Amino acid sequence: MEMDKEIHSYFTSASSGLVYDNILEYRVIVGRENTLPDIYCFSNIDNAKNYFKNLEKCTYSDIVALVEQNGYYLEDANGKIIDKNTGKKYKYINHSRKCEFPLNNLYYKPLFEMT
Repeated sequence: MEMDKEIHSYFTSASSGLVYDNILEYRVIVGRENTLPDIYCFSNIDNAKNYFKNLEKCTYSDIVALVEQNGYYLEDANGKIIDKNTGKKYKYINHSRKCEFPLNNLYYKPLFEMT
């Protein structure tokens, strides 16, 4: 299977921010003993899943989505924004960035309340 052309940086934030604006690509991350992980990029989830299910022996593997965030929330013990789903406190960061999200985070919907 041919991978899609890589268009985004490998170095991003990971698993934070709670919200996103766009999915930029899907990444299959493959770790093997004593080497840096390999990252394979795909424009859709089906191609990423097909590649993932045919991986040869590795010590670690995962599929994540690279998302664009135009403003995001970071956990902060002194934050004034509470996610009523979890009770955790956050602060809002008015900044754009790219971040890797686990696939299950793509569907999380925070319910915010100001304190």
